[in-house]
Amino acid sequence: MNKWHVVKQNMRRNPGRTLLLMAGTALTAFILFSSVYFLNSIEKSVQTTEGRVGADLIVTHSKEDVNEPYGRHVLPGDELLPFVEGLEGVEVVAPELYLSTVSTICCGTEGDFPIVAFDPSRDFTLSSFMVKSDPLEDGEVVIGTKAGGDRFLFHVEDEVIQEKVKLFYKLFAVKNVLFPTGTKVDETIYMTLGSAHEMIKNKVLDVHIQEDAISAIFVKAEADRVTEIGRAITRRFPETNVHYGSGVKKEVASYVRPLRNVVYALIGLVVVTNMLQSITLYSAMLTERKKEIGMYRVMGIPTGKSVQLILYEVIVVTGAGSVIGICASLGLLYDHQTLLYAWSELPLVLPKKTDLFFQGGITMAVTMLISLFGSGLCLRSLYKQKPYRMVREGES
Repeated sequence: MNKWHVVKQNMRRNPGRTLLLMAGTALTAFILFSSVYFLNSIEKSVQTTEGRVGADLIVTHSKEDVNEPYGRHVLPGDELLPFVEGLEGVEVVAPELYLSTVSTICCGTEGDFPIVAFDPSRDFTLSSFMVKSDPLEDGEVVIGTKAGGDRFLFHVEDEVIQEKVKLFYKLFAVKNVLFPTGTKVDETIYMTLGSAHEMIKNKVLDVHIQEDAISAIFVKAEADRVTEIGRAITRRFPETNVHYGSGVKKEVASYVRPLRNVVYALIGLVVVTNMLQSITLYSAMLTERKKEIGMYRVMGIPTGKSVQLILYEVIVVTGAGSVIGICASLGLLYDHQTLLYAWSELPLVLPKKTDLFFQGGITMAVTMLISLFGSGLCLRSLYKQKPYRMVREGES
C-alpha cells in the first residue's frame, strides 16, 4: 500500500512528465494496435483471395474461361452431382447455375449483370469474399462490387436502409456484397438455388432451363486424388470439361508469399521502433530523476525496493496510456471500416468484435513489456553509478 502511495505521489508531483510518458505510450499502443489490426486484416484478405481459387476441380460444359459467366451450356445436375459427390476423395461439392444476363439498376449502378444461382450451404468460394457473414436466404441476393457493391458498402451495416433489385419481374433484397476479385464475379449478382428453382418451376425466366440443370461444379478434394477424380468425371460424362485449380493456386501462392513476408516484417519494424522510442523516453525521465533515485540509495533503501517503485510507476503509466491508445485506434478504424472497405483494393476482412479484445490485450501486454524492457535497461545503466554522484548530477 505504501509503495503505491509513493508511486501516486511521484506521478502527482510532476504531472507534465507523467502526461508526456502516458502520451508516448498511447502513441506506441496506437501504432502497434493499428498495425496489428490492419495487417491482420490484410493477412486474412490474402487467405480470402486464396479461397476463391480453393476449388481443386471446376466442372463445366466446355473449355470456356471459368472466370467468365460460365453456364451458357447446362449440365444434367440430377446425374452429375450425385456422381461427383460419391467419388472417393471428394470433400466438398458446390454447384452453381447461370440463369441469364439482365439489364437492370442495382444499388444505383446501371448495366448488364450476369445472374448466377448457388447453394450457400455448400459454397466455399464466394463465402470468403462476402463482407458480412450473415446467411443468405431465398429472396435475397449478393452483389459484386461492380454491380453496385461499391455503393452498398457505405451502408452495409445499416439495418434501416434496405436495397432492392428487380430480377425477372420479382424484387430481391440485397443482403450482402462481395469484395473485389478482379474477375467477372465483380459484375455478377448471386441468388440462392432455391430462388432459381422456384422461378424455373413457375416459368418466369426469359430462357428455358431444366429444373435439374447446373452450370458448374466447384470441387474440393484430397490432393492425391484430384487427377483421378477429374478423369473419372470425364469418362462418365464426356460432354463435361474439368478445369484443374492446382496450377492457379500455386500461382496465387507465389504472389501471396512476398506480401505475407512484408506484413510480418512491418509488424517487427513497428515493435523495434516502439522499443527504441520507449528507451529514449525512459532514459530522459530517469536522467531527470537522478537526484531522487540517488537519495533512495543514500537513505539505504534496498536496490530492489527502489527499482520496484520506478517499475510500478511505469506499469501504471503504460497501462493507462495503452488503454487510451488502443481505444483511440479502435474508434478510428472500427467506426470507419466502411471507408476502409471502399478504399481497399483487396478483400479487406476486418476483425470481429471478439477478436478485438484479444488483439487489444496482446497489444497492451506487448506495449507494457516494451516499456518495462526499455526502463529496465535505463535503470541498469543508471544504477551502475555511485549514489553521491547521482545526487550531485541531479542537482546540477
